[in-house]
Amino acid sequence: MIFTRKKRQVVYESDWMDLYLDHIVSEDGHEIEEYHVVHHKSKSVCVVIENKEKVLFVKAKRYLINNFSWELPAGKIEEGENSLAAAQRELKEETGYTATHLKKIYTYMPSNSMHDQEIDICTGKLESDACDVFDETEIKQTQWFSWQEIVEMIHSNAISDGVTLLGLLMYNNLQTNGQ
Repeated sequence: MIFTRKKRQVVYESDWMDLYLDHIVSEDGHEIEEYHVVHHKSKSVCVVIENKEKVLFVKAKRYLINNFSWELPAGKIEEGENSLAAAQRELKEETGYTATHLKKIYTYMPSNSMHDQEIDICTGKLESDACDVFDETEIKQTQWFSWQEIVEMIHSNAISDGVTLLGLLMYNNLQTNGQ
């Protein structure tokens, strides 16, 4: 074991996440008396849906940037759900679309030095061009973007969400390498 926790103080707890202040010791004896840990109560999922060489995005309302953000559909994996069921549910809630052939392509931790959040990236095929109403309390609009538009949006910082950026990277890598 590389680290041993000597003590844990609960700073904050909620239904979504907890904040702890840990006192840890590394295997070489180095002590950190105040190591902040953000614990996420559930995993998250991000879904990449491509149709006719365009990728589905949502324009989400984001408090911390006090603006809208172009992102891939994503959200929390509910208790009792697996990644694929959560991807289908989030896709339906945020865009009104449904998908077939869903599969998980990657799992990662966006910042394993500060928090334990895990995100599964899933892909799938658009089930039909018809869509139902989506959740307008969180999402302003949905839109399909070509890969050329996506690259331009990344270069102009119009896409800056880390979950979205890694989802696009992993999906593009999978397509490029034919896996």
